[in-house]
Amino acid sequence: MSWFAQSLLGSDPHQRLFLVRYFYALGIYVFCAMLLFTGVALDLASGPGAVALISFIVLGQLGFYGALRWGFNRHFKDPSLTLPQMAFANVAVGLSYVSNPAARGMMSMLMAVVLVFGAFTLSPRYCRQLGWWCVATLGGALVLSVPAGMSILSPTVELFHLLLSSVVLIVISRLTGQLSALRVRQKGQKLELRQALEKLRLLATRDELTGLSNRRHALELLAQEERKSARSGTPSCFALIDIDWFKRINDTQGHQTGDDTLRRFAGILGGSLRPGDMLARWGGEEFLLLLPGTPLEQARQVMERLRERCATPENWQELAHLNVTFSAGLAAHLADETAQQSIARADSALYRAKAAGRNRVELA
Repeated sequence: MSWFAQSLLGSDPHQRLFLVRYFYALGIYVFCAMLLFTGVALDLASGPGAVALISFIVLGQLGFYGALRWGFNRHFKDPSLTLPQMAFANVAVGLSYVSNPAARGMMSMLMAVVLVFGAFTLSPRYCRQLGWWCVATLGGALVLSVPAGMSILSPTVELFHLLLSSVVLIVISRLTGQLSALRVRQKGQKLELRQALEKLRLLATRDELTGLSNRRHALELLAQEERKSARSGTPSCFALIDIDWFKRINDTQGHQTGDDTLRRFAGILGGSLRPGDMLARWGGEEFLLLLPGTPLEQARQVMERLRERCATPENWQELAHLNVTFSAGLAAHLADETAQQSIARADSALYRAKAAGRNRVELA
C-alpha cells in the first residue's frame, strides 16, 4: 500500500471499505458539479446558487470523510453511515431543485436513483422513511423556490409536478423496501443454512452423548496424522482405553447412570489433554486417544496421569461411589505400519491390561 493510500484510507480494513464506497459517491458529486458549472456557463443555472450548493456539498462531504477516516462512525448503529449520506444527498438534490429551475426534471430522477441504492443496505423501514423524506425535501424546495422567485412555472404547475414526483418517489420507496425485505430474508435463510450445515457437520463428526469425535471422524484425523507423521518423522502414540466393569454399572445402576458415567469420563480425560491431542469415542465404553509428537515413554506418563485422575473420587462428584477406573493399551506408531495396525497392537495391549487385573496401562 502506498503512503498516499495509507494516509487517505487508513489501515483498518473495515474503515477502508467504507471510505472506498464514500469515494465512489464523491465521484458522482464531482461529476454533477461539473455539469452544474457547465450549466452556469451556458446560462442554464444560477451562478450564486451553484456556488452555494457546491459549498454545502463540500462541507457535508468533508464531515462524512472525517467521520469515516477517524472512526467517529463506529459510535453509530450503521458504521457505514449509509442513511445519513443518502439523506444528505437528497437535501443536496432539493437545494439544486431550488437554484436550478430548468433542471428540475432531472432532480426528481436523481432522488429516485438515491432511493434505489437503499435496497442494498437499508432495512425496509428505513427505505420507506427515506421515500417520505424525499417527498418532504421536494416539497420544502418548492415552498422555498416560489416565494423567492426561483420558479419558471406557475404555482399550479409546480404543485402538479410535486404531486406526480411524490407518487413516483413513494412507489419507488415501497418497491425498494420490498427488495430490501427480500435481501434481509435471504440473509436470514443463508444464516439458517449455515447453522444447519454446522449442525450436520457436528452430527457427522461428533458423538452425541459425550461430545467427543466419533469413530468416523477419528479415522479421518488418524489418516491426516499418519500422513503428517510420514512427512515429518515425528513420533506418535495411540491408546485404546476401556472403562473397567462398565457393563456392571449399566446393569446395577441403570442406563442413565451409565450415560452420565460416559459423559463425566470424557470430561475428566478431555480436560487433561493438550490442545493437539485427540480423544474420540471408539465404541461403547471404549475410547481412542491420539498423542501426536509424543514418544512412548512420555505417552506412558500421560496415560498414568490420566489413570490417576480417573481414579480420584473428587473428579466424579455424585458418581464417586462408582469407583470408576480404566484399563488402556498404548502403542507407538511405527514408520513401517499403518495407523490401523498400531491401533490393533494397542488393542492387544488393552486385553492384556484387562487380563492382568484392570486399572492399568500396558505397552504394546
